[in-house]
Amino acid sequence: MQSGGRHKDYRAVIDLEPTAAGGTTITWRARPGAGWLMPFVLPGVMQRMVDDLAAYAADTA
Repeated sequence: MQSGGRHKDYRAVIDLEPTAAGGTTITWRARPGAGWLMPFVLPGVMQRMVDDLAAYAADTA
């Protein structure tokens, strides 16, 4: 995201924790700060990003 603009109040905390099986649990907590639409759109976008990141990590391991 670009700094400033409509998303200037967006805040997120991302925790990565190793699992016993050798993987990683990703917890992404966010507080969208841009209007009424963001809470409906952002979770799907973030889930796709995390799924893609996990798939990439599995492919390169």
